Amino acid sequence: MDYRMGIKLKTKKADMEILKILRKYFPEQPLSALKNRVQSGDYIYLNDNEKYLIDGERLLLQLLRQIVKLALFHVL
Repeated sequence: MDYRMGIKLKTKKADMEILKILRKYFPEQPLSALKNRVQSGDYIYLNDNEKYLIDGERLLLQLLRQIVKLALFHVL
């Protein structure tokens, strides 16, 4: 069974608020890579691995809450 979860921002503006949130959840990725992901309209989070489904859902919900607090539009 294919199962995929993801978040994609409607805005392509990589301001400090969104980069700070992404840096919190993805500390191992360079800031430039996170910025490029937002500016290119790519998924900022994508999980299609069923083995880690529960952890992936937790991360997705935490990240989604932070984005909603900033009133940024999101696409699931």
